[in-house]
Amino acid sequence: MPIGLETVEREGALRLVLSGELDFSTAAEVEARLLAIEVDDPSPPHVVVDLRALRFIDSTGLSLLVNAYNRARAAGRRLTIVSGRGPARRILETTGLLDRLGVVEDEGDERPQGAG
Repeated sequence: MPIGLETVEREGALRLVLSGELDFSTAAEVEARLLAIEVDDPSPPHVVVDLRALRFIDSTGLSLLVNAYNRARAAGRRLTIVSGRGPARRILETTGLLDRLGVVEDEGDERPQGAG
C-alpha cells in the first residue's frame, strides 16, 4: 500500500504529513523525502513529522524516525513528531520512544515530550 506524503511550509517549519502505513515497503520513500529536506539549501531549522493520519507503523518506520531525530540534533535542527492519539502514539508509548523523541500529541502543543 502506498504512503501519502505531503510537504507544507507553515509558521517557520517544514511539515511532512504522512498517511497510510509506514513500514518496510514505504520507509525508503519517506527516508528519501526526509533526506531531501535535510540537504535543501538552506535546510529548514525546524521539521515537523506529522503521524496523525498513519494507520500503521512498524519497526522500520520507528527506526527511520529515530535516525531522523538523531540527524536533526547532530545538525542543530529541531525535529518534532506529532503523534495524535492513534496507532503511531500507541507504538511510540509501547516502545519507550515517546519519552526519547520530541513527540507532541497535537499540532498546537508547544513543548515536546521527552528528550527535546
